[in-house]
Amino acid sequence: MILKLDNVYYRYAKNAPYILNGISHEFERGKLYAIMGGSGSGKTTFISIIAALDKPTSGRIFFDGTDIITLNSDEYRAKKISIIFQNYNLLYNYTALDNITTVLDIIGFKGNYNAKASELLSDVKIPKEKHRYPVHNLSGGEQQRVAIARALTGDPDIIIADEPTGNLDKINQENIMEIFRDLAKNRGKCVIIVTHSDYVGEYADEILYISDGKIVTSSDSAF
Repeated sequence: MILKLDNVYYRYAKNAPYILNGISHEFERGKLYAIMGGSGSGKTTFISIIAALDKPTSGRIFFDGTDIITLNSDEYRAKKISIIFQNYNLLYNYTALDNITTVLDIIGFKGNYNAKASELLSDVKIPKEKHRYPVHNLSGGEQQRVAIARALTGDPDIIIADEPTGNLDKINQENIMEIFRDLAKNRGKCVIIVTHSDYVGEYADEILYISDGKIVTSSDSAF
């Protein structure tokens, strides 16, 4: 167990309705999870809480047995957990390589920035000749792969992806999901994907359905 939510509640203000209503669940290394549910169900708040972008109103969240409220939130997000966004959030006038080296600098990587960045980009199948392309010259699928490479800079234990295939065609969806599955199965990451896509759900070891801020069902995928 790498992550545990223990009876987590969340609301934006006192007397406001709860967005999360007593969520408890354990997440393991080496597994891929799909978080599914309708708009307004609490999925976005769920990942914000996991990533320590916000604090629970009540309840506790544990990372590797330690309550995350006791951790340095910046270091936690830099080295323990990473978020990948649907719209990539890249520096579009920078090269793919520079998008990675910038983060390596921020987290204080000790080593050759360009070599490490090139290694990460190659790991997500960005061709060597495109490492120095400005990001805006890359396809949507390639941009998402750069975003995944950037998320791996600190070698996090947990990777959260928010609708990572929402802007992609079927071939690129498959390419991205194969990368996520490899990160879970071969590199021991805990991968948590928020999605509306049944196709993405087929790759999951476990699907969590959220409704009105509660996990209403949890099922193991047959994939």
